[in-house]
Amino acid sequence: MQHLKRHFTRRNVIPYCLFLLTLGWASFSEAGVTCSSRYDTSITIDLGNITVPADLPVGGDITGDHSYDQYVIAQCEGDGKSYVTLYSDLVSDGVYNSRTTFKTNIPGVGIQMGGISNNYSAWITNGNTQQQIWEFTLHFLTVPIENYTFGPMFKLVKISDDIESGTLSGQANHVVVSGSQSSTTYSVYLSGTINATPPHVPGCTVDTASVPVTLGKHSPTEFSGVGSTTPFTTFSIPLTCESDAQITARVDATQDTSGAQSVIQIPAGEENASGVGVQLYWASLNNSANVPVNFGKDVFVGATTGGTENLQFEARYYQTQNALFPGNANTSATVTLSYQ
Repeated sequence: MQHLKRHFTRRNVIPYCLFLLTLGWASFSEAGVTCSSRYDTSITIDLGNITVPADLPVGGDITGDHSYDQYVIAQCEGDGKSYVTLYSDLVSDGVYNSRTTFKTNIPGVGIQMGGISNNYSAWITNGNTQQQIWEFTLHFLTVPIENYTFGPMFKLVKISDDIESGTLSGQANHVVVSGSQSSTTYSVYLSGTINATPPHVPGCTVDTASVPVTLGKHSPTEFSGVGSTTPFTTFSIPLTCESDAQITARVDATQDTSGAQSVIQIPAGEENASGVGVQLYWASLNNSANVPVNFGKDVFVGATTGGTENLQFEARYYQTQNALFPGNANTSATVTLSYQ
């Protein structure tokens, strides 16, 4: 009787254990991968006090590649694939040396970004705005739980000659650690100081603040109708310029109400003339003579050789209405110079 009893017990225990093992397998295979944050969910990286050389060309490295300490940012568990992906939170400016370069909050300063996760590293490249850094497969029998680390990588690049000094700030990027069931996000912020000296742009100084132009006294009988004029009077604005100054000029004046081309209005007044305006031309502009001035429009004057330069103009009276009344015929125009 004892022998029969032991045999009966063994036959019932073995199927019971197999049944438990089968249930356990099904539970893990249906779970997928869940990822959750560990410790902090963000970090601020101080890039330090950085000086940008004045002669650094656009596309030049302000800093070299810098990588920062890795910290555990997430934990995933389950059975299946998990991913660590870096996403930029800044606007792309272009590609320099194969890496996507993004605009910081400081004009002229761009940033390239990457990251290290569990000792796998990658940069965001070729105009992309995101980059997968690492992929890892969890398995409940071998590695059911894994911690994920992350350390940022940055390089600053000059992206414009219109560069300014200032304090770096704002969110640069974020990292997503994801599984099939859930994910978690870790954000990276910037700080630091940029000391930038804009490159020197050759320019000119105006030798006199104003240039009086005398058009002389004229009788109404010298005009024959609307559109008739007196002879031109030529005058110049003297400049002292550095070599290779790229001069752009803009002339501002009150356009005559007749709409006649390049004609400046003479202000109304009891002692002022009416029916006439002052027509203003470039005497010489880009190897062309007698070029009408377009008020309020920038025009490229040319490059200087250095030393004394002259902006040459010519002016004359222009009949704007059928009826002419004599009087003072004074008006003004303002010339603004800029350099590239």
